[in-house]
Amino acid sequence: MHPGIIPTSAPSTRRFYSRALCLKAFRNLPKGRLPPKRGKRHLPVSPEKEEVHGLKKSLRLLCSTIPALTLLTGAVLKAWDFDGFLEKALYYRALDLFWIQVSALSTIFVEWILGILLLFRIWLRPFTLPATITLLLFFSALIAWAWHKYGLEDCGCFGSFVETPPWLSLVKNGILLAMSGALYFMEGSTPKPLPDPSEANPPRGFTTSRCIALASLALGILWTFLAIKAQLAE
Repeated sequence: MHPGIIPTSAPSTRRFYSRALCLKAFRNLPKGRLPPKRGKRHLPVSPEKEEVHGLKKSLRLLCSTIPALTLLTGAVLKAWDFDGFLEKALYYRALDLFWIQVSALSTIFVEWILGILLLFRIWLRPFTLPATITLLLFFSALIAWAWHKYGLEDCGCFGSFVETPPWLSLVKNGILLAMSGALYFMEGSTPKPLPDPSEANPPRGFTTSRCIALASLALGILWTFLAIKAQLAE
């Protein structure tokens, strides 16, 4: 072989031509498209795996929607008749009147915030689910303590509109705890799907659901501020 000719099978030559072809393919891509990542192929999924994935998705949606609607319903009913809810809170005999008012307002605010975060599936594993589980455990312990010590007849979970006996409230909290715990483990064990290179880049920024969630959070903060102002004025 002539000493001035480099064989095409040399590693440096193959590397050069590979880079040149990659650059050429990248320049010819349409705008908004990404080249496929090396080593990550999008293989077809079997119908059985699609069915299992759809079942898990429905189960995650159910485990987040039911606790969210329960918390939101309780917060709205308590805020609708705050004086009636405050009267129910006095039955616990845990604090004096001022701190019971503060805790009642805080309960409505926390339930509203956690309900919105659960409904729109925001910060589920790092914040929302641990905070929800902690809140349910605290309420369950408080209800059990007041039921045992003072013979509590109505826990006031839904304000003065729905009379809820303590045993029923504990059963409800147990179901919500099981659903929240199951959702916590499902969120941690479910891998995120790989992006499809044939699709355009997903839009970033404020989507409709995020805007609704932010508006709902702002509404809850505004109501809490006005309620605290009204209580201080009295």
